[in-house]
Amino acid sequence: MERELTQEQLAALVRIHPTYVGKLEAGKCNLSIKMLFRISRALKVTLYDIFEFDK
Repeated sequence: MERELTQEQLAALVRIHPTYVGKLEAGKCNLSIKMLFRISRALKVTLYDIFEFDK
C-alpha cells in the first residue's frame, strides 16, 4: 500500500515535527511502539499491514 504524502503532510497528520519524519525515514532514530501506532492510525492502516512482509 503506497501513499503519496510528503514528509510534511505525514508529520501534520501524526502531529510531529517534519524533521523527525525525515530522521525516521533515514533510519537515524528509533521508533517507539506508541509512535508507530500513531503513524499507522494517520495512514489508516493496521500495525499488521505495516509488518506484513509477504506482499
